[in-house]
Amino acid sequence: AQPFSVALWYRALDLTPPAQQVLMAQATTAGSVAYQLSFEPWQAGGALDLVWKVCESDCQSGMFAVAADLATTDQWILAVGTWDGTTTRIYIDAQEIASQDKAMIVFDGSPLMIGADWESGGSIEDSFNGAIDELKIYSTQLLPNAELYEVYQRGEYRPYDEAELLELIMDCKEMVPEYCRI
Repeated sequence: AQPFSVALWYRALDLTPPAQQVLMAQATTAGSVAYQLSFEPWQAGGALDLVWKVCESDCQSGMFAVAADLATTDQWILAVGTWDGTTTRIYIDAQEIASQDKAMIVFDGSPLMIGADWESGGSIEDSFNGAIDELKIYSTQLLPNAELYEVYQRGEYRPYDEAELLELIMDCKEMVPEYCRI
């Protein structure tokens, strides 16, 4: 598998233990998780912790990078989980919180769940009590040593200037139904 990153904004309304609340999860056909960003009762007796899981075939021998004590409610927070092929990392509001080495991950084209998880029997559970916005999955890591950053350093990437960006937004807005937000 190639390096990847998952980024999303979340605003939790209620993170009362003991229930797990899933922000996003990529399942496997075996019914387990390939990768997942969720709030879980990670520490005994403690609050729910934000957990970025990157798992092997059954997630029993998988690895977890944990960001503890982030059970903040009613404010928007940017969470990013990355895997560069050897290490998984979790960032909160652009600050690395935790990392752990992990050499292998299994993807098999199973469903991506947003705001909940599904069990092998098809039931939906572990719903997130809050709002999720701007979920993005990148086929690269979002780090200074990532390929995208190297392209930028070589001068091959140029951000849109204000006029180009305005034109692009106007073109996109014409294609989007009025009930959708850009």
